[in-house]
Amino acid sequence: MKKSLFFLLFTGIIANAQSKTYDDIQWACKVISSSQAYTREAKTPLKATGTPDVMMSKAGLSDQSFHLGFKEGFTQEVPFSRVKVGFCSPQKINKIFIAESHAPGSITKVTVYDEADKAYEVYAEKAKKVNQPRRLLQIDLPFTNYNVSAVSIEANTGFDTAINTIDGIGIIESVNDIELPVYLQNLGSQINDGVDDLAPHISADGKTIYFVRDSHPQNVGIRKNKDDQDIWVSTQNSTGEWQQAQNMGEPINNEVYNFPVSISPDEQTIYLYGHYDKYGRPSGAGISYSTKTASGWSVPKNIEIKKYYTKVRQVSMFMSQNKKYLLMAINPKSGKHLDLYVSFQEKEDKYGRPIYMGNTINTDANEVTPFLASDNKTLYFSSNGHGGRGSNDIFVTKRLDDTWTNWSTPVNLGAPINTPGYDADFSLSAKGDYGYLVTTTDTYGKADIAQIKLTSEVKPNPVVLVTGRVLNQKTNEPIGAEVVYELLKNGQVEGVAASDPKNGVYKVILPYGENYGYRANVSGFYPISKNLDLTQVSDYKEVVNDLYLAPIEKGETFRMNNIFFETAKYELLSESYPELDRLVTFLTKQKEVSIEISGHTDDVGNGEYNLELSQNRAQAVVNYLVEKGIDTSRIIARGYGEAKPVTTNDTEEGKQENRRVEFTIL
Repeated sequence: MKKSLFFLLFTGIIANAQSKTYDDIQWACKVISSSQAYTREAKTPLKATGTPDVMMSKAGLSDQSFHLGFKEGFTQEVPFSRVKVGFCSPQKINKIFIAESHAPGSITKVTVYDEADKAYEVYAEKAKKVNQPRRLLQIDLPFTNYNVSAVSIEANTGFDTAINTIDGIGIIESVNDIELPVYLQNLGSQINDGVDDLAPHISADGKTIYFVRDSHPQNVGIRKNKDDQDIWVSTQNSTGEWQQAQNMGEPINNEVYNFPVSISPDEQTIYLYGHYDKYGRPSGAGISYSTKTASGWSVPKNIEIKKYYTKVRQVSMFMSQNKKYLLMAINPKSGKHLDLYVSFQEKEDKYGRPIYMGNTINTDANEVTPFLASDNKTLYFSSNGHGGRGSNDIFVTKRLDDTWTNWSTPVNLGAPINTPGYDADFSLSAKGDYGYLVTTTDTYGKADIAQIKLTSEVKPNPVVLVTGRVLNQKTNEPIGAEVVYELLKNGQVEGVAASDPKNGVYKVILPYGENYGYRANVSGFYPISKNLDLTQVSDYKEVVNDLYLAPIEKGETFRMNNIFFETAKYELLSESYPELDRLVTFLTKQKEVSIEISGHTDDVGNGEYNLELSQNRAQAVVNYLVEKGIDTSRIIARGYGEAKPVTTNDTEEGKQENRRVEFTIL
């Protein structure tokens, strides 16, 4: 009975913790000690108590926040600052929140105290400049088995010339992440440079951002004495800090206005506004793309859109992550306003006639800057025809079927994303947790690029980001190759990516709901396929999986990962057909090649039974090939049972690796 009562009490505590929100954070109610005087009302440690006053509305210096280096009677800041605050209701915690409302990064040490004033250090870092005007620092620690009554902060205010301020110190106990109030976070001076910084496009992994700088002194056109906008790029370092942005240079940029349309998930292709001639000079309206080579970006190549025409000069476009769908804001009719259309891929560089996306999205006003999330269903766009806070607002809608004309009612993303001004150009990573946009609030000069955490109501559906390297199976050297992913149920190709020609790194995005096969292709090699079953929807994930290409040589063995049988049976499942059909194509083209199909099992069960099962499975593959026209004299079946394991049978993963079908070139 006592055990049951304890269980009920424990689960009740967890349930209460799970339901906690930002409003449940307990903010400090008193100052216990400080290295600064706090007799005056403004700027003193007293301003670090209570709910944050200015943090969620505006960054910058304010008398309503604690100036860490401020000391009465001194004309300069003191180089080090300490403050200890107390809480009116001591409690167990596992999270601390510190609202750094201006020039964050000076905090070097955080200590918590129990009710007997025993100290526990929970945070120690070197002071460093954070490239954003403000930060809500969250410190996670193991659940305390004592009540926390106080928190102290030590800061090095001499590391930077800026005044560091604290707007609140809070504690909470929660098993889940706290849904924090949303506010725009400027991406910092490494990206925003005092000019108009516009049109952000974040990479699939969220670690690289491409954007436009207007009339920057280093722009290609400015150097040629012309008004100009160029595409710039910045990447994060290993600690997540944005590095100094770089101009992408020619041939991406030229003497006219240059804009990114989309970035492929693998970052091997960038789509650009406008057509180019063979010398890389602008040659008219439309869309083009440039690919990454071993020596740099290629001269942009034009994309053809069947019966493309618009009477409105302003055009915005977006290429989907799988390259199958090209979205655009055009008006082929009256020329009075822009509507959203979609064009479907017909060949690599050719897209079909634009199709009107329906009246749920389109209005009698302008719909522009479409952005299709990685799930290929959630659409963000800008409009001044759905009502809102001002000129243009950003909305979100979801595609309800495959007609591309049936959409959910658009939802306004609200403040602070939308303002009384013109709001457009919205971008998301594959994870879909943060949105990237242009803001004129708390900027370094003119328009700046900022990020904002999205609430669950406006996030896209979760996807899986698969990354790894394409390698030579024999030498382990990286290879630049085409990466194809398909539906195993019917062999339909869902997308084509590329691996980096220098390091072999690839990235593909797979929406939930399907069982996928994926592989690398390059001439002279046979692909070793992988599969990922995503039929059961789950949260966003990142999967690392290297892909191998085996040279086509006598004696080389190729594992066929996408061959499937029922447990302990040898009838082929239909998901095996795409893999087998590729082998049929290979043998049809390579008529001089003969092969052995080998079956292998783990060591579970009777050895003789496993030998027979492996032989039958190998024979089932041979029978399929023969039915498809391959001469029986070129293929033999051989079962090895459990005799040739590739790894240990002591784990379930190892057993799965040992259960396989291979073929060897004879």
